[in-house]
Amino acid sequence: MNILNVGYGTTNPQALIHLVQSNVSLRLEDPRDNINSIINIDFKRGSGLFGETSNNDWRISSSNNNLNIQKYSNNITCNIVSINENGNVNITNDLVFNGNLIKNGIDVIDNLSNYISTVDSDINNFITSTILTSIGANDANSSNYLDYTSNVIKSYIDINDYNVSNYIYTTSNQLNFDTDTKFYNTTNYILATSNLLNLNTDTKF
Repeated sequence: MNILNVGYGTTNPQALIHLVQSNVSLRLEDPRDNINSIINIDFKRGSGLFGETSNNDWRISSSNNNLNIQKYSNNITCNIVSINENGNVNITNDLVFNGNLIKNGIDVIDNLSNYISTVDSDINNFITSTILTSIGANDANSSNYLDYTSNVIKSYIDINDYNVSNYIYTTSNQLNFDTDTKFYNTTNYILATSNLLNLNTDTKF
């Protein structure tokens, strides 16, 4: 089959459709002015129906106020890039680029790297000049405080240990005295009772 190129504005078309004109444009228009209107440009490799083979077929689609770049393969559709009417861009996977990311004339990545370096430097300076210096200055005070506290506790234990020992010794002596006194009184009571029983027995006898 002999396929001829069609040209507009040229007598020597170099593609199937070749348009030559100042401010040239190619328009695809769906006259329906609602959410059902769809305009597609398909890119297909190989034979067979669009999107049914393992080849990645591509489509640029304008539908429902979104502009989508879609991939079709084995009857599976995947939105790769979606741009909504507000200019928000949704990318399905990683964004990889080799150039700079510029916003309002500023290299965002370079500016962010400088910011992170500045913050990292400020943190290091704060740790070195404030925290470590404070620890160093207070280390001697902390040691002295611990030594003083240790001596106070030890002194308290020594004093109270002496008092406890004296208390136990005094209590022991008191117990011995009370025991001796009560034993002596008990002995005298038993002896007196025995004499009284003997007297009563002798009298009755």
